[in-house]
Amino acid sequence: MIGLSITTAVLLITAASAGESTPTTKQRDDVRKACMSDVMRLCPREASARDRQGVRACLKANFSKTSQACQTSLRTAGADREKQSSSSRPRSSDRPNTPAPKP
Repeated sequence: MIGLSITTAVLLITAASAGESTPTTKQRDDVRKACMSDVMRLCPREASARDRQGVRACLKANFSKTSQACQTSLRTAGADREKQSSSSRPRSSDRPNTPAPKP
């Protein structure tokens, strides 16, 4: 159970920048596999307290100390989520070209 909470917190790091709130099952599993030992090593107090915000802050502060696998997994999850997010946003070329109101 603690693994799921920590993984969710970890994924919130990438979700915040992508404007998403719910990780996919694959993203959650990939990050759990890659980052669980880093969370337990770098953020044991936050992990044992199931403090999601604390884990997120701890991993942000210690990102450079996480394993290469964890960093890659987080970056991949963030890139995947950004693609999903941007594909649902209208592009500037899709918006009508309306002139700005004159003062």
